[in-house]
Amino acid sequence: MPDDAHFVLFRTNDIDKHKEAMIDSGMTEEMIAYFEDMRKMVMIQSKPSMINEKERWAWLEIDEHTYETISVWIPLSTDQCQVTQL
Repeated sequence: MPDDAHFVLFRTNDIDKHKEAMIDSGMTEEMIAYFEDMRKMVMIQSKPSMINEKERWAWLEIDEHTYETISVWIPLSTDQCQVTQL
């Protein structure tokens, strides 16, 4: 995570409140659309990590009722999300 980044926790049903900041931080339209289609809490860094000179995002999706948590990240070899249940 970049030194000047921090973690952000938000409910995806409140995404309209955060959309402008998400775009300003470099999140893609595809990521934002992905968040809009779910009803969970998301913990994400405020800026992407730089890995091999490419910006990469990773986040946690948390079900606020069951506390089921999954990690999602976009690996170097593809632009598709990888999901891991924690």
